Amino acid sequence: MSDTLKFVLEQIASGTIDTKIGIQLVKRLRAQTAEPKADARRSGDSIAIIGMSLKLPMADHYDMFWNHLISRTSCIRELPERRRQMADQLLGKGGHYDKAGYLSEIDGFDYPFFRMSLGEARLLDPAQRIFLQTAWSALENAGYGGKKLSGSRTGVFIGYNAWPTYGTILSRLYPEAMSVALPGNIAPIIASRLNHLLDLRGPSMAIDTSCSSSLVALHTACQSLLNGECDAALAGGIKLNILPVNKDFKIGIESGSGITRTFDDAADGTLWGEGSAAILLKPLEQAMRDGDHIYAVIKGSAINHDGSSIGLTAPNALAQERLLVDAWERAGVDPETITYMEAHGTGTRLGDPIEIDGITRAFRRYTSRKQFCGIGSVKSVIGHLDGASGIASLIKTALCLTNKQLPPTLSFSRPNRSIRFEDSPLYVNDELRGWERLAVDIPLRCGVSSFGFSGTNCHVVLEEAPTKHRSAESADEPMLLTMSAQEKHALSQYVNNMLDYIVAKPHIAMADVCYSANIGRGLYNYRLAITASSREEMIAKLERAAAALSLGAQVAEIDGVAYGEIIDSIKPVELFVTVTGLINSWRKSERKERQLLERLAACYADGATIPWEQLYEGENRSRTPLPTYPFQPYSCWFELPDSGVDDRIRTDLLGERQRKLNAIGSEEPLTSREQLEETLCIIWKEVLGLSEISLEDDFFDLGGHSLLAVQMEAKLNDIGFPVHMLDIQQYSSIRLLTDHLSERFLEMIKS
Repeated sequence: MSDTLKFVLEQIASGTIDTKIGIQLVKRLRAQTAEPKADARRSGDSIAIIGMSLKLPMADHYDMFWNHLISRTSCIRELPERRRQMADQLLGKGGHYDKAGYLSEIDGFDYPFFRMSLGEARLLDPAQRIFLQTAWSALENAGYGGKKLSGSRTGVFIGYNAWPTYGTILSRLYPEAMSVALPGNIAPIIASRLNHLLDLRGPSMAIDTSCSSSLVALHTACQSLLNGECDAALAGGIKLNILPVNKDFKIGIESGSGITRTFDDAADGTLWGEGSAAILLKPLEQAMRDGDHIYAVIKGSAINHDGSSIGLTAPNALAQERLLVDAWERAGVDPETITYMEAHGTGTRLGDPIEIDGITRAFRRYTSRKQFCGIGSVKSVIGHLDGASGIASLIKTALCLTNKQLPPTLSFSRPNRSIRFEDSPLYVNDELRGWERLAVDIPLRCGVSSFGFSGTNCHVVLEEAPTKHRSAESADEPMLLTMSAQEKHALSQYVNNMLDYIVAKPHIAMADVCYSANIGRGLYNYRLAITASSREEMIAKLERAAAALSLGAQVAEIDGVAYGEIIDSIKPVELFVTVTGLINSWRKSERKERQLLERLAACYADGATIPWEQLYEGENRSRTPLPTYPFQPYSCWFELPDSGVDDRIRTDLLGERQRKLNAIGSEEPLTSREQLEETLCIIWKEVLGLSEISLEDDFFDLGGHSLLAVQMEAKLNDIGFPVHMLDIQQYSSIRLLTDHLSERFLEMIKS
């Protein structure tokens, strides 16, 4: 104890100093005693969370998730009917499925958005599909959508531990397609698919440490940033139950009562859940310079292993104690300033007391204070997400820091008799509470734990985000808001989502909304651009545009609204010259000539790529979270045979030529160009998984790629057409390929 602290305590005891003032002084002095460790940690070591996205039970957005948390809503439920039908296809009708934190659907995927065919999408594990959309949304949420990060040193780190259930099913149904299906069903590709799609050049990896996988992935991402291996990092996790939870598959920690009662005396185990979540990370100092929206700050993290314990899969209190102490030292914070802990909290009789023991031991190295730190577990709300549980817990705590509230842990009525909370630094947070700072200059801090069945443990220390100053706005300053989508009905949905967002946030800076939408989204074929001079005018025009799109009316007839459908090729050079001139004129006008923005909006709608950085040069704008792309949930579930045989999946699909001719309804040999076209059409639809196809459609625009071209080559060769995949690449429509093949092969067939 320092002499100064000792003196203050003596003055409090003698009554010389007012007790309340004395307590504040003691807190300040104790915080300062931890500063040597904090000073040893460079300020640049803090990591900002700048983007978030999730798909959790009963919540497709973190706002929905937060509403469930603060309203005491349990997301544990019976298997949704759509999922039951899919499960019955595989397991037979009448099966019993346990309650769990189920997603409503796992087959939906916007495959046209990602330029895939339906056939290819069906061969992807749903975990790959869903995480791809989750990750994409996290990038957009941060304001780095589209190709904004292309070519950058951005890393992707995902926690994923699951048996290849979907791939195993595919191998039984589509054995001839497994060479194509393989990349879509192995774990590392979940991460690297995003790197490939966006040309991200940082590290890419899938991490499996069982239950702690996603938090360990986050820790690894932070270390990669601190080591200079990447400039930004996306971290996340996903867990799906392709085969729903049932009584035949248990590992011994499941709740017999059907309720996760973390820290309660009646606790008897956990319930399972599923979901996908991702966050985008960047060094704090860089995020602040870039004007990024910051949800929370990661001060430090640590991982370790249980080592020898009472069993291979049993937790170890001493290891957990060491873990927390290591994380606090790495974070450079005074443990007494940590006032909330998001526990691993599985609700098991063994795990809960050990976890509280480990936390208590760690705190007792620094303080003897009692019940100053709340504790809770999101597993009581959504279930145990296995390898994705850690990232779900971290997003919960980031939301707590953002909203300055602590939501209740559910199903807690009487403390576990093996835990003496009254003598510990902890209390179970069983009601919604406001979360206040200990002192004006001490930010809110908390910790998140995730402990693996494998013995690998992880703990992360978080802190509330620095205060963000609202961007200055001038009255009646002209604004331009752009939106685009791959499909018209998606654009309609996007416009409605943007309208709802702006209406729900009356105090948001509209200049930042426009900046974020313009600079942080991809560029697609169906486009809308609105010019306005106030929030009210923007809302009015969004309402009219939304109504016109939903009714199929002429959007372009609305004053101040530009609409375009970019179907044919455009003249980029001419548009580029026009756009450059407009931006230069806009800046010379001191950004006041609205008609210049209206002309720029027209160029955008006509297909121009706007150099937004030039438009906003010299302005002090900040990114703000906005609605992300409205992915369309096209069903991509595999097709099952009606009676054990299906022409699409039979192993003899590539059988003798006559059988193939019979399959397309022709018992006679091919003797005409029309029959050749029909044969090619059947095979193209088969390979691409499409029900309709035009003779002019381009194979690669429909989602084809080199592996599918190889599959096409094999199918055509097997029925007597010695075609090379290079022919398909060069003659990439049915009509072009027919022109190439007809004379040579019709002569061969006739002979």
